[in-house]
Amino acid sequence: MNDQDLETYIQLAAAQQGLDIDPAWRESVIAYYRLSARMAAVLEEHPLPPVEEPAPVFSA
Repeated sequence: MNDQDLETYIQLAAAQQGLDIDPAWRESVIAYYRLSARMAAVLEEHPLPPVEEPAPVFSA
């Protein structure tokens, strides 16, 4: 995702949730999303084998 797409996504996601991002924090929010994308890419490189099952879901 390029920088413009990332900024647009962050603006739209924040608006959808009713959040206002302080302009002073904007660059930090963008940096965090970039970091998150890099971490996700590392995880996606290693798919789980079919024998691995997701954890059960518990509800109260």
